Amino acid sequence: MIIFSSSDETSLMLIMQVLNAYEVASGQLVNKTKSAVYLHNLTDMEVVNKVERITGIHRNDFPIIYLGCPIFYGRRKLEYYQTLITKVMDKLQSWRVVNPPNYVINRLHKLFAQFFWSSSVGGTSRHWASWNTLCMPVEEGGIGFRSLHDVAKALFSKL
Repeated sequence: MIIFSSSDETSLMLIMQVLNAYEVASGQLVNKTKSAVYLHNLTDMEVVNKVERITGIHRNDFPIIYLGCPIFYGRRKLEYYQTLITKVMDKLQSWRVVNPPNYVINRLHKLFAQFFWSSSVGGTSRHWASWNTLCMPVEEGGIGFRSLHDVAKALFSKL
């Protein structure tokens, strides 16, 4: 759970009261050692100390991964997305053993196209070019995406 707040004492005390009420009502405890407070790196140390004292939760630094997504401020850096890249590479490695059926690859292509053309996955969108066109090299009018059919074929042929 992410809670946004100002650093004033009243707001922090109210948040802690709500968390304490949650603990009493649910019987579940908030694990403060697994929790963290995230503040801008230029925040005055007096403010940082006050927040840590009132909440009992220590400060941590950005970036963080929340529900699998990197949260950060400033420039996007490759290292922020390394977890995603590793997961995709691991999944591709598992394809070396099993050549996925065409219907699976077609469904993935559909999801990728929705992600590319739409503001939300699963939402409606107008596809201004086919996935096959997007997979063409830039010199031929595409974007240079890789067709998973070709990737799977290449991986499977390496066996």
